Amino acid sequence: MMKWLWRPAIGVLALFALGGNCGGGGSSNTPCAGVNTCDQQALTVPQVQQVISQSVAEANEIGVEATIAVLDRVGNVLAVWEMCGNPRPCSGMLPAAPAVPPNVTTITSNRGVTTGLDGMSVEESLAAISKAGSGAYLSSQGNAFTSRTASQIIQENFNPGEPQRGGGPLFGVQFSQLPCGDFMQRFTVDALRGPKRMPLGLAGDPGGIPLYIEGVPVGAVGVEFNGTYTVDPNIFDFDTNLEERIATAGTTDFEPPDGIRAQQIAVDGRTLRYVDDEDIDSNPAVAPAFPPANGQLLSFDGFFNDTVTAGVLFLDSTSGYVRDTIGGQAAEVLVDGGGPRFPPTDSGNPLTGGGGLTKNEVTSILSS
Repeated sequence: MMKWLWRPAIGVLALFALGGNCGGGGSSNTPCAGVNTCDQQALTVPQVQQVISQSVAEANEIGVEATIAVLDRVGNVLAVWEMCGNPRPCSGMLPAAPAVPPNVTTITSNRGVTTGLDGMSVEESLAAISKAGSGAYLSSQGNAFTSRTASQIIQENFNPGEPQRGGGPLFGVQFSQLPCGDFMQRFTVDALRGPKRMPLGLAGDPGGIPLYIEGVPVGAVGVEFNGTYTVDPNIFDFDTNLEERIATAGTTDFEPPDGIRAQQIAVDGRTLRYVDDEDIDSNPAVAPAFPPANGQLLSFDGFFNDTVTAGVLFLDSTSGYVRDTIGGQAAEVLVDGGGPRFPPTDSGNPLTGGGGLTKNEVTSILSS
């Protein structure tokens, strides 16, 4: 089932990505020069540290303590920083039984639901990762989407709050990237190859914003501290959202080109939302050096270590994605150390002699 939730998302995003260009940050939007040059960017360790330091500086200026996660384009968790010590205590390192309980946030749909995950408390780090995952997985060289954009397009009405409208173009996609998904790679398996699983799936809670270098998507930052993991049910106002403000500060020097931000894109006659609150109070140019004084790197078994890691180059074999051809058509395929993870193959149920597709028929469908 997860496979079918994941594939429509990719199909819709392909529409947004058509005609994407490379360019510098901000308003620059220069087309790529040469073949494949748009892919040759990845976050370095100093850049990951810069994103965290800038986010921490903004949180300090506001007067809050937050958990900040940075991911690369294929979902690898590059670092998770927990601000703590004044006043909230620092969490014990997970998964070992902590002397101090982890800082948590509560999942809510804002709809009075009392079943499922509603009302469940989870570690802030897991929420921050899932927020960053939305910014990383839903963005491309043709569109820059945030977790607020996700909130707008995953709910049962599009726009949310218009009860006579159908579901959003990515309705239900928050259930993709879950640990049980059949495409997902685990942190402890096959090194940094993606796509990596998200602990809570894709998020609609504002505070996850993509990161770009020279117009190339390289990952995202996610911020959580306010105790609530939810979606925005009201698209008709603009929120004051400190998590977005902190994440915005973190993206300084890593902004997408203005022309591909969500608010420049219309779907079914409705303009999408990027962020509501980017009025930062700090000066990222003078953010303190890493590591900040107030906090610690976190670890969570199966997802990330308490280190800062560089991102991988998308479409390099180490990323889990490579360029290929299928039936003469250009394609991008998932790979592991032994080659394609899901090559075209004969149907096993039913067998090819009983109506199942042959390998060649599968190839023909994929290339048509």
